[in-house]
Amino acid sequence: VQARRRVEEMLKEEREKAEKEALEKEREELSESLKKKESEENKTALTEENDSKIDDETETIQEEDYASNEKYTEITKEDGTKEWVEILDTIPQNNYNFDANLVYSDPQMKYFTDGKQTSSFGIDVSAMQGEIDWKKVKDAGVDFAMIRVGARGYQSGTVSVDNRFAQNIEGAISQGIKVGVYFYSQATTSAEAIEEANFVVGAINHYPISYPIVYDTERVENDAARTDNLTNAQRTQFALDFCNTVKNWGYKPMIYAQKEWLLKRHDLELLNGIDIWYAEVADKPDYPYQFVMWQYSQTGKIDGINGDVDLNIGFVDYEKR
Repeated sequence: VQARRRVEEMLKEEREKAEKEALEKEREELSESLKKKESEENKTALTEENDSKIDDETETIQEEDYASNEKYTEITKEDGTKEWVEILDTIPQNNYNFDANLVYSDPQMKYFTDGKQTSSFGIDVSAMQGEIDWKKVKDAGVDFAMIRVGARGYQSGTVSVDNRFAQNIEGAISQGIKVGVYFYSQATTSAEAIEEANFVVGAINHYPISYPIVYDTERVENDAARTDNLTNAQRTQFALDFCNTVKNWGYKPMIYAQKEWLLKRHDLELLNGIDIWYAEVADKPDYPYQFVMWQYSQTGKIDGINGDVDLNIGFVDYEKR
């Protein structure tokens, strides 16, 4: 009996020992497994971090490459994101030296060639400016005024005359200010673009216009417009229809637009030869192609006008052209 008990105790001790060793081994294996998993996760995280750094560095390098490449120009899209656009050799580029020759003398931008001022100072106005004292405007140094004739409703499609057009154009002319005119287009067909041009010509044909008739094309902000779904080909064609109609009447056509609208919404190769009135609020314009007028402020202050007014610099004297 004693021998049997001794054997049983020995077997129990062996079993407990084996169980303890198995448990310790299991714990060691689990510990090793956790360490291995942690190491792999760290490696993965490190790899992802390195990949992210590489992507950021690559993007920075590409950004620097574009910024230093004279064959690209940057635009800001409708959603606020940036895009680099190739500058085409098939479109005439401007040769202005703004760093050396552009001078700001509040409120005027002035451009000089060989030490002599070769630019003129202008404003553009509509009914938004209310009653204008054109004598004070002239005395403030304004050389030319671009006056809104009218607009097409961006939802209704109705063509209407600016309710201060006659008053503005007659007031400017009476003070010896050179005048041109513009029409805010929302044409969705060639027939509408031609209708707009004919409407403008009919409104100005008894006034001495020395500056261009302008096709004003731009995005409607913060609302739906009848022109939202036009293709680039359509926008380009309607601009051509308006400008060709103006030209056929014996007037000088021009297109007003901002950078992104010109570069991404029109085929500029087809618009070669049409003067551009470029709009960008900035210390100097950032537009690669030829333009002859620049709207540099929309919050200008001029004696004779209550509130804000758009300010412009002209690089061409149309009376001598």
